[in-house]
Amino acid sequence: MKINPLILIEGKQYQNNYDVEYDIEKYQTSYLRQLSKCHVDLSYRLYGELISIDIIVSGVATLACSYTLEDVDYVFEYKDSVLFSKNEGGEDDDIIVYKGNYVDIDDYVLTLICASLPTKIVKNGVKLPSSGDGYRVLSEEEYNLEKQKDKSSPFDILIDKK
Repeated sequence: MKINPLILIEGKQYQNNYDVEYDIEKYQTSYLRQLSKCHVDLSYRLYGELISIDIIVSGVATLACSYTLEDVDYVFEYKDSVLFSKNEGGEDDDIIVYKGNYVDIDDYVLTLICASLPTKIVKNGVKLPSSGDGYRVLSEEEYNLEKQKDKSSPFDILIDKK
């Protein structure tokens, strides 16, 4: 959805809700496979040159399991309040500057979703394998204990033995 501030009446509260679909393939994320059933509720108001927007986005994201890379459905709902302005004046990091004649909400919503999704998710019932062909899994404590026991260095071979 695009909001054109030129047609907004200052101080008037506007409300919109809509469903949106995203083509995730063009964003090249390694853990986000698909977004479905994305619903956006907007409440926005114009204050001079600022557009104040309250966003509630909900939906289902298909993520990659951290252990098996299988698909895992993750239900989400995020709320955010944001200010948009056309002017770049000031050093306020809380105001997002938009280019052109309108504010593209869909791009911001996708950014909000991607930033808020967990990067590690584990499918129900899946356990981390303890070892396999050519590898083994250690905890950090086990690794540090093993490292303390093995004091040899790969450079020991260079020591001149007489």
